[in-house]
Amino acid sequence: MSPALTRRQFDRVTLAFVACMAAHATWLPVIHTVVFLTIVALRRWLITVHLKAWPTWIRLPLLIGLLLLVREAFGGLGRNGGTALLIGLLALKLAESERRRDGLIVVCATLFLITIRFLFGESLTLTLYMLVPTLLCFWALSELHSQSAATQLDKALVRRYALSALKTVAVAAPLALLLWLLVPRLAEPLWGKPDVSDDARTGLSDEMSPGKLTELLVDDSIAMRVRFDVPPAPTEQFYWRGPVLWRFDGETWSGMSNWLRNPRLSEGARVPDSVNQRYEVMLEPTDRPWLILLDVPVRADVEHSLTLDLQAMRKGTINSLLRYRGESMVGVMAPMSAFPETERRWGLRLPQSYNPRAVELAQRWSQEVGGNARALSDRILNHFRTANFSYSLSAPELGRDSVDDFLFNSRVGYCEHYASAYTFMMRAGGVPARVVTGYYGGYLNPFDGHMIVRNSDAHAWAEIAIPDQGWLRVDPTAAVAPQRVDRSGLGPQLAGDWSQASWGDRLLIMADAVGTWWNRTMLAFDARAQLALLENMGLDGRWEQRALLLIGAFLIFVLVGALIIWAPWRRRRQDPMIRLHRRFEALLRPWLGTRPEGLPAQSYAAQAIAAVPGSAAEIKAFSESFVQIRYAGTDADLQQQRALNDRLTQLQRSLRDQPRPRRASAAP
Repeated sequence: MSPALTRRQFDRVTLAFVACMAAHATWLPVIHTVVFLTIVALRRWLITVHLKAWPTWIRLPLLIGLLLLVREAFGGLGRNGGTALLIGLLALKLAESERRRDGLIVVCATLFLITIRFLFGESLTLTLYMLVPTLLCFWALSELHSQSAATQLDKALVRRYALSALKTVAVAAPLALLLWLLVPRLAEPLWGKPDVSDDARTGLSDEMSPGKLTELLVDDSIAMRVRFDVPPAPTEQFYWRGPVLWRFDGETWSGMSNWLRNPRLSEGARVPDSVNQRYEVMLEPTDRPWLILLDVPVRADVEHSLTLDLQAMRKGTINSLLRYRGESMVGVMAPMSAFPETERRWGLRLPQSYNPRAVELAQRWSQEVGGNARALSDRILNHFRTANFSYSLSAPELGRDSVDDFLFNSRVGYCEHYASAYTFMMRAGGVPARVVTGYYGGYLNPFDGHMIVRNSDAHAWAEIAIPDQGWLRVDPTAAVAPQRVDRSGLGPQLAGDWSQASWGDRLLIMADAVGTWWNRTMLAFDARAQLALLENMGLDGRWEQRALLLIGAFLIFVLVGALIIWAPWRRRRQDPMIRLHRRFEALLRPWLGTRPEGLPAQSYAAQAIAAVPGSAAEIKAFSESFVQIRYAGTDADLQQQRALNDRLTQLQRSLRDQPRPRRASAAP
């Protein structure tokens, strides 16, 4: 039967589990975290009475309650629900743990939970924190294999176990790094793409209606980071293109993304013949298929298709950090596709019997300017500037005729209101127009040169068709709120001289630079980056070369490890009992000085008792155990060595309270 679990062993196991659960608490519902911690805390409190497991009549209702709790919160056993259930089961396992075998199960499952946490995020901060529960698990394993019955925390044991855990990590880390660098990368995991349906990510959508972008505009999380190969274009040209919206049903603008994937239509896309911006993008997971590229995109170096309205789309959704290079032409009109009449027809469609006042006004203005697209556009923008319109995220709800309500009643809105009203009126005036969504601006990190674009930079603007020229970008929001589309290129907290920034701002921007390095070097290390690394090493990436390199490196690793571990031991084989007694002598050296050669152990112990009578019991206990084991005629086993080590620890604790002589003298 497995030995009983001591209180100290239980505490080490519990500490590792709680540290791991703290990392999962960032996504777990609060009620789950509270319930799980309550179970663990109640069990720990009951240990002060006894170590026996809870009876079945308590555990069974708790198990049923756990299943119902997970079912209510997640609806099933997806990634989130399954992980929450595993955490709950481990909490219940701790509640019934009373044997060392139970502790080993909990620790091993906790190590598995540490791995699972990286399915929810891979940031540098999280990675560094996960070292804490990992080391605590190793510490718990060391304690579980200890035969000591001590129940008090001992600093010497803590140092010993911590050192043992660090050695284990130090041995495993080089091998893990080697495998990470050389094992071929897969396009997706063997078990398929991770389930991100529960993440509720707020990526750009191919639908836009009043209030739709609000959740992005108030979200300050990072959407992407960009590094330019050449000095970037002026800030006012930082329009990051996303979904293009053609259809309008009176309330919602929507795209034709799936339909535009048709290969024949994709062949109709036309791009500029040259580029003036080259850059690298690290796009955060969006659960959407769009690549985000600057202004008029020309090409990207990852698999994608360019639709005729210049949307860069991948076959699947972007569920992990994606690193790619893009090329764009900034400051020019978007070219017409190979199907200009089709685009014109799409760009003039309006729902019937919606917004009659806006239609009448747009048609009257169009007649006044003779149907000139640029003149009609200027007329609408001037109306926005002079008719007491205002920019606000707290726009009132609009009725059925949303454009009429906005133009003639509320006159309060943000980018999607202005883009929607402008595009509707241009179409009503006979000018093809479309809504484009994406991001505007971003600020430059002066520490590492990356441009940071946040979800709060989400924006909507319009494009109008100019005959024989292309699609002209028009940003109606600029007519009302120039500050919304007028950025200095720096974050507001860093505006001005970097050297004059506060220490808090500097710390934040440097932390972001470190996060960018982590994303670029570690998270974005995909098959392409791995192949580039191998090419820099003079290899072409064939599996035979990788296999030979892995085998050779592994053999070198084993050889070096063997030399480090065994060579010093072979040079100096020392009896473990002698090491223990030398430690005993070192503890007593302040009172007795150096032990003379040839002095028997029992005689030395007698002198020690006379010199330090306050620790006589501990000295006598160690000396008698040492003599009994040493002269038993057989080698001391590991359990006996640990028992002696525990006695030395007790002696060390006792000697701390004993007065030391001012000057130690050698023992006679």
